[in-house]
Amino acid sequence: TSPATISGLADGTYTVTAVSDNNCTGTFSGSATILTNPLPTATISGGGTICAGEAIPDVTIALTGTGPWSVTYTDGTTPVTINPLTSPATISGLADGTYTVTAVSDNNCTGTFSGSATVLTNPLPTAIDQTPQVCEDASTPGSAAGVDLTALNGSIDGGAGNTLTWYSDVNLTTPVATPNSTTVNDNDVYYVLVDNGTCSDTAMVTYDVTSTITLTAQTPALCEDAAGSGTVANVDLTSYNNAIYSGGATFDWYQDAGLTTPVVTPTAVTVTNGLTFYVDVTDGNCKNNSTITFTINPTYFIQENDAICSGGSYTFPDGTTQTNITAQVIYNSNLTTTLGCDSIVETTVNVNPTYNIQETVSVCSGGSYTFPDGTTQTNITAQVIYNSNLTTTLGCDSIVETIVNVNPTYFNQESTNICSGGSYTFPDGTTQTNITAQVIYNSNLTTTLGCDSIVETTVIVDPQLSITADPVAPICFGENLVLTAIGSGNGTVTWYSDAAGTNVIGTGSPLDATSQVSTTGTYTFYVNEAGTCASSLTAVNVIVGGVTASIAATPTTGFMPLDVVFSNNSSTGPTVTYDWNFGDGTPTSNSSEPTHTYTDLGNYVAILIVSDGVCSDTATVTIEVIGQSTIIIPNVFTPNGDGSNDVFTVEGTNLESVEGEIFNRWGQKMFDWKHVKGYWDGRTQSGAEAPDGTYFYIIKAKGMDGVEYFKKGGFSLIR
Repeated sequence: TSPATISGLADGTYTVTAVSDNNCTGTFSGSATILTNPLPTATISGGGTICAGEAIPDVTIALTGTGPWSVTYTDGTTPVTINPLTSPATISGLADGTYTVTAVSDNNCTGTFSGSATVLTNPLPTAIDQTPQVCEDASTPGSAAGVDLTALNGSIDGGAGNTLTWYSDVNLTTPVATPNSTTVNDNDVYYVLVDNGTCSDTAMVTYDVTSTITLTAQTPALCEDAAGSGTVANVDLTSYNNAIYSGGATFDWYQDAGLTTPVVTPTAVTVTNGLTFYVDVTDGNCKNNSTITFTINPTYFIQENDAICSGGSYTFPDGTTQTNITAQVIYNSNLTTTLGCDSIVETTVNVNPTYNIQETVSVCSGGSYTFPDGTTQTNITAQVIYNSNLTTTLGCDSIVETIVNVNPTYFNQESTNICSGGSYTFPDGTTQTNITAQVIYNSNLTTTLGCDSIVETTVIVDPQLSITADPVAPICFGENLVLTAIGSGNGTVTWYSDAAGTNVIGTGSPLDATSQVSTTGTYTFYVNEAGTCASSLTAVNVIVGGVTASIAATPTTGFMPLDVVFSNNSSTGPTVTYDWNFGDGTPTSNSSEPTHTYTDLGNYVAILIVSDGVCSDTATVTIEVIGQSTIIIPNVFTPNGDGSNDVFTVEGTNLESVEGEIFNRWGQKMFDWKHVKGYWDGRTQSGAEAPDGTYFYIIKAKGMDGVEYFKKGGFSLIR
């Protein structure tokens, strides 16, 4: 048959050299060429480890096949494709990372790849320049011997513990012979090579050699605080700092010459005569010590007493004279001793009195009286004023002025009111009871001065008032409270909050007493008819009912199923009932503190109604039920139709959305889906079975709890 098919030929160009059929020999033409191109390859190499600041090593990719090529390489995060014309391909300036080839092809075929190249840049060790300050030696101004350069090692490398080598030249050719004991001069510069075993860097150290300091010892003299104490408290040693050394220095005060016992509070010490303190002064890296020794001079406080007659004069030790002294004087004479300390003389001047006494006495008309100087007057019928001139035992004048008043006999009239049926006690002590009509009564008395006195008393009788209070039915807390009562007369209906009738809450009937109710309970109010002959207090009891609803929930938010314990802080009592509505359509509860399980997502308002049969109250709390999401991605599946593990899918709980993409190892998309129940059955988008091997996924998902997932990785397909 025609055409004739020839299979399995080797590479070459083929032509027909003869042809015949059953009848004739014919002609021939044309040619056919078979050429097998080799697969291209890509091998990556190169790179290396450098220190920061050094040139980045190149990475090369050796290629076989026929150019130009398409080569894709990556550091594991970002793929890059290049199109070299020759082999090898050189890549410069790469960032740190490990690079591999993920795809290669030439003009004819897609090939294979191998190898890896790593670029790693190590950081330089810390090398911090230093400008230390040291104090010059007294014998060699401008230099200091025995300086330990290595004491700065920790500051130079930040305490990293690297290897540090000291040099005296910038080219690092002349090491310092003894860096732990070296003589340095002002502005000397050293160079320190810091080596961490991988990389190295250099720090520069410039020394500042400062001058020594000179101190001036102090010997202050102070006056003692109190006479005879020999001490001065709250002495500020630091106030002498500038006199000891005027530079900007640090002063440390000590109690001993060895500088081992610091002064606890140098700004407030107590000093005694001859006491010495020691101060250590540091200026930069220079220090010296000195002393301060105190001399305590005495002060004096002398007290003296003297006496004069009232109105006299007195001259005090400081020369001050006071005149017309009529009361005791305590005067301090502030003097100064030869050592400049205070000396106080306290003088107490006592005043001996001169008397000018007035006295008033009474006699009955016609009586007699003997005055303080012994003079007697008789038959006194009018007021007498008489002066007795005397002398005190201390020699001061004393005048007694006596006024003698004459007391008459009296006839007084008075009237008073009482309530009908009451009692009254008259001035002479007589008591009459159950008085219902007016009484006129005379009391025959003797005055306190022994003179006759008659009091005529008229007792007027007033009617007695009474009150009737209306009972009040129980109310609920928050309702208006109105009190009413009826009085018997023209008095004022007056309401009280206490049984003693001292706290008035209002007057009149009716009275709005709502403001007096602050909570539930039984209240007792009192009422009378106030006025002349007020009625007694009558009690009115008011029962104020009411309940309070108060709840809490633990927890108020969480993942379903959510068990919530409800706490009840409401009113309690034998008649109090509770009605719970959990807000999710489930049956209500009459428990005091129920536990409820929420099985669906959402926000629920739990309601508690508390009632005592008369009054009620309501409280609410909001419960939020949320779902916690999880995600599980398999690493293998077997689409062989056995009903087990036949699809690649994302398992999880409480997922709101799932998007999946499947790729083969050459980056070709095999399948994708965009719903929670999506899966790959191991077939291409055209429906053909995908071969066994490793495939790659990119999964994006979002949970109902708001958590977002982004996963990528590989898995195996095994039939």
